[in-house]
Amino acid sequence: MALKSPENALRLKGTLINGDDVTSLSGTFPFGGTVLGLVSSGRFVPGLKNVALKAEEHANAVFEILQPPQTAAIVAVLRSFDRDMLPLIFPNATTGSSSGDSFVSAGNNLPAASAGYNPGFPYRPTKHSFKLIFVPSEEVEYPYIIFYNAVPMVKEAAEVALSKNNEMQLGVAFQALPDANQRLYQWGKRGDLTV
Repeated sequence: MALKSPENALRLKGTLINGDDVTSLSGTFPFGGTVLGLVSSGRFVPGLKNVALKAEEHANAVFEILQPPQTAAIVAVLRSFDRDMLPLIFPNATTGSSSGDSFVSAGNNLPAASAGYNPGFPYRPTKHSFKLIFVPSEEVEYPYIIFYNAVPMVKEAAEVALSKNNEMQLGVAFQALPDANQRLYQWGKRGDLTV
């Protein structure tokens, strides 16, 4: 067991990658995946909940604890306006003909129904889920996170700073859903995880 010392505190920073093409974490970064952005700050929410069952006949004393099926999320602030990230989280992002970079355009140019958008109905980001891997900057010692079926979203109430004094950052969120093999996520040292 680690000693209770400030030196043992983990200060995680790292990079998010699209891991759909990643088959192993034994190679070199980005392991065959696509870099989506450098995480400025973020949180991993394992989503464990406890439900207390109470017995009315015994003055509402708790007699059992149940844990519903687990869920998980990653909420992060990215330090870049990444050309590969924008189309994943914005349904109305497209590639610029002049720059070749992605740009977002809200209005009448929403994507076709085949891209998950149907006029008059909400957009379904689940149609664009992918394998998400958080790679810490200290690749050997710090824990990785793999979401096997991550649904990308813009963080609600996200703001982009328009200031020369602040970095342009974008708040994003990823909800983990079970994949076809009922895998949700893995969290731990690189050598222990299965892609």
